[in-house]
Amino acid sequence: MTQFLAATSSERTLHAALELSKNSWLLAIQFPNRDKASLYPIKGGDADGLMARLDAARDRLAKVSGQKPKVTLCYEAMVVSVAEKAGRDPARYDPERRA
Repeated sequence: MTQFLAATSSERTLHAALELSKNSWLLAIQFPNRDKASLYPIKGGDADGLMARLDAARDRLAKVSGQKPKVTLCYEAMVVSVAEKAGRDPARYDPERRA
């Protein structure tokens, strides 16, 4: 029987969420060894700043764990929620299209 070590994988994964607006972004990063996520404001549209912050977090965890972690990032989760509430397939939801 094959056993999977989900905890090991999770310990080497940074989970991040990004809230987007025109003027500012808010990045939340959940480190495996902490109860609360760390929040980082980023200027809206600053993709280089976003990547720098994610790279710094990855390097920080790699220093502690000895292995480079994976990073999972979710964004615009509200679009999925709105689509589901409207009875639409979130994968086909176009927020620009008017009903």
